[in-house]
Amino acid sequence: MISDAEEAGTGFPVVPAETRITAVTALEVRVPSLIASAEISSPMDAHPAHRHRRSSWYGMMSQVLVSVTSSDGRTGIGCTNGGSASVAVIEDHLAALLVGTDPSDIEALADLCTRATIPYGPGGIAAMAVSGIELALWDLAGKRAGEPVYRLLARALGGQDDPPTAAPIPVYASGNEPERFVDLGFEAVKMSMRAGPWDGADGVRVNAGVLSRARKALGSDRDLMVDAWMGWDLDYIAQMSPLLADHNVRWLEEPLPPTSLPDNAEARRLAAPTALATGEHCHRIDEFTALLDTAAVDILQPDVSWCGGLTAAWRVWDKAERQGVTVVPHLSGAVWGLHLVAARPGAQLAEWYVDTTGDQEPGTAPSIFHGAPRPEAGALRPSDEPGFGVRIDPAAVERWGRRR
Repeated sequence: MISDAEEAGTGFPVVPAETRITAVTALEVRVPSLIASAEISSPMDAHPAHRHRRSSWYGMMSQVLVSVTSSDGRTGIGCTNGGSASVAVIEDHLAALLVGTDPSDIEALADLCTRATIPYGPGGIAAMAVSGIELALWDLAGKRAGEPVYRLLARALGGQDDPPTAAPIPVYASGNEPERFVDLGFEAVKMSMRAGPWDGADGVRVNAGVLSRARKALGSDRDLMVDAWMGWDLDYIAQMSPLLADHNVRWLEEPLPPTSLPDNAEARRLAAPTALATGEHCHRIDEFTALLDTAAVDILQPDVSWCGGLTAAWRVWDKAERQGVTVVPHLSGAVWGLHLVAARPGAQLAEWYVDTTGDQEPGTAPSIFHGAPRPEAGALRPSDEPGFGVRIDPAAVERWGRRR
């Protein structure tokens, strides 16, 4: 553990020796997901029964609410995915390692959890579990300091002595309603590619229709991106590349699994002049490093709820910047990732998806949180309340929570 003198320079309040973690809990929350029902290509397209609909097979999509309570009576909250498997990792393994430790030593505690999961991880479900805990620790730190997380990040990891209040951050809208998004003031939209190699020539026509509809709605001045969600292969990328260029697509997202490094490097070549974006399904820093070192990516997309948390994503961003690669974190318009983007000097874009909003507003999925920011004129800014600035909705947790 770091000393009080060292801690005083990190941006966190000096922690009394008696302040320790007293409880770590996790709860699976099965909120209905708009993402799950959207048509999109996927690696399961090889099996006709599961083609195009993630809801038919993607059981780990359910959220996990993580709470970390300290002996001073405060509780930090984080959120990840992985469903009941993540809950088991947190409550049956990692919680016992964390109780009694200093909650302010966030990077050390995340490292402790990551190392403990090596026998069965450290990627995938294990990384999701660690991410949820790490986010809850940052929320707790913000509540104890009386500051928003983005300011703590800018000070502790970015070396800013007096971080400024966050300015509005431009966001692109992810979803398949380009006309609506234009009306809401968005200057960039990402559409799902509905078909892939298993759909033959008809699938190419379907995707061409998606591109034409989107470009017509957006006009020539707004950015268009597309997501193939690991459902394509190299031949299909080569086939689609002229269509992407004809419709002035800014980036093609995740046409292949990100861990297929030689293929991703070739995919980047085939997709040009359209940029290749990937990384949301990377769970370890070495996976991001491999993408960067093999020149397999133009836009890197870590997800703070899956890659180990805010500190891990910050380290990845540093590596990408040194190599001249742009970072646009996955689902960064959500509460957790938005604080990361707000804390990074020069960050220019975040992602907003209708599922990341909440408070039961029309056209959005239900949420277990109150206080999530809403886009205004195509931009978002994080809350200046302590921590992440959101509150748990007890009624929503009661309705959607799934206790073991």
